[in-house]
Amino acid sequence: MAKILTNDFSWSKSREGTFSECKRRYWFQYYGSWGGWEAQADPRTREIYILKQLVSRHVWVGQVVHEAIERTLRNHQASPKPLAVDVEEIVGITLNRMRSDFKDSRSGLYRARPKSRGLIEHEYRLPVTDEDWKKAADIAERCLRNFYGSRLYAAILESPRGDWLEIEEYSSFDLDGVKVHVVLDFSYRQGDEITIVDWKTGGSDEAVNRFQLACYTIYAGRRWGAPPGKVRAVEYNLNRNQAVEHRLTEDDLDRTLSVVRGSIADMKRMLRDEARNVAVEDDFPRVNDLRTCGRCNFARVCRPDVPGLVIADPP
Repeated sequence: MAKILTNDFSWSKSREGTFSECKRRYWFQYYGSWGGWEAQADPRTREIYILKQLVSRHVWVGQVVHEAIERTLRNHQASPKPLAVDVEEIVGITLNRMRSDFKDSRSGLYRARPKSRGLIEHEYRLPVTDEDWKKAADIAERCLRNFYGSRLYAAILESPRGDWLEIEEYSSFDLDGVKVHVVLDFSYRQGDEITIVDWKTGGSDEAVNRFQLACYTIYAGRRWGAPPGKVRAVEYNLNRNQAVEHRLTEDDLDRTLSVVRGSIADMKRMLRDEARNVAVEDDFPRVNDLRTCGRCNFARVCRPDVPGLVIADPP
C-alpha cells in the first residue's frame, strides 16, 4: 500500500528565513503548494507548486556546484580503490548541464515538468545580460576548481571511507516533538572529533552561517553523541576559496535552541488548527516591497499592489 503523504509541521533554517522575510510567501511555499503535484490538483494549487520549484540564477549556481561535489564524493565512497578525478571533465560536465538547464528553462519546460530546472529570471522575463549569465557559469567553474584544488578536499580523500558520516543527506532531530531538518554537505570523523563542512558559493553572513552551523552541531551531538567541543564546523566559501572554522560552545547551542523554539512558536501561532497543521492564506500578510516581491517565486499568484512591479506573461 502506498504511503499517504501528510503535510506535517517541521522546522528548518530555510523555512525560518522564508517566514521572516514574508509570511504570505511562507504560506505559498509550505501550504499553498501542497498537493500541486497531483493530477487532480486545482489550477491555482498547481501553479503555486510550479512556482515553488523555481530558483534564481544565484541559487542555481549553488545547486549545480553542490551536485557535482556530491557525485564525486559518493563515487569515492562507493569505490573499493582510490579514484582518479579529472577536474576538467567535471567542469565540462557541469557547464554542459548548465547550458541544458538554461535552454530548458528559457523554453518553459518546467511548466510541464516542474521538477526540471526552472529559473525565476525566465519565468518573469527579468532583464539579465549575457555577461551576467556568463558570470554565473564562471562562478560555478571557479567554485569547482577551488574545491578540487583545496587542502580540504585532499584531507577528505586521505580520511578512511569508514569515517565518512553523511553526504548531503536529508536528516533531522527532534525538538520538543517538532522535527528539525538539517542537510550537512559533508561530515566525517577525524580521530575523536567530528568535522562538518558546509560549502558556500555566494555571499556570506557570519551570524546566519554561525546559526546554521550551530544547528548542525546540535544534530551531531544527538546523532553521534559528540559534545560541542568535539565538533569542528567549517564554513568553506568556494567562490572566495576561504575556509572559516567555527567552534560552538554549550552556551551557543542553548541560545540556538532558544531561537529555534521561539521561531517554532511564532509559526504555530499563525495556524488555524495547530494539531492538524492547517494554515489559511488570508492569515499570512503580504509584504508590499518592490525589492522583496520583485525576486519572489510567487509574485504571479500573489500580485501585491506594489508600484513598479510588472508581472510578465509566463514562457
